[in-house]
Amino acid sequence: MDSAQLEQYYYELVRYIEGNKMCQAAAAMWLVYDCILMFPQEIEYLWKRPWTRSTFLYLGLRYLGSAWGVFFSSVFFLEEPSLQVRIISFPFRQYVDR
Repeated sequence: MDSAQLEQYYYELVRYIEGNKMCQAAAAMWLVYDCILMFPQEIEYLWKRPWTRSTFLYLGLRYLGSAWGVFFSSVFFLEEPSLQVRIISFPFRQYVDR
């Protein structure tokens, strides 16, 4: 592979990485927007009724899952994430530099 092809490949790779970052940011903002938009209905239908196991399950999945999604999306914007962040955000430890 000569230098011109390598440079072309590099620019294409950077374009794909930037596109991936934009998709991650859009997904994180969609989660936050959905939580803000649906919060008044959650207060009316969930918070004001008696608490059951399904209420805890819903709230845990809703807010912990959303927090994890926003956290995982934000990791892609870090230039050099710390080792702890890489271990938490990547499920396969063989891909984490030690």
